[in-house]
Amino acid sequence: MTLDTYKNPKNCCLCGEKLGNPYGFNAEPIKNGRCCAVCNYQAVLPTRLKLFVNEIKKEGKHDGERK
Repeated sequence: MTLDTYKNPKNCCLCGEKLGNPYGFNAEPIKNGRCCAVCNYQAVLPTRLKLFVNEIKKEGKHDGERK
């Protein structure tokens, strides 16, 4: 992906649909590029949350109880 394409992409790097806004959303950690709102909310954000929760569990920072 060229720098110009990364700065001003036309289509979602995940599904290929038009972005719907000038910049789209960061598609990482799924793919390096920009994604549409649908892919962001249905794929990217859930993946980020799963990775975050797994990292917290791995580090032992969450004991499962509210204090």
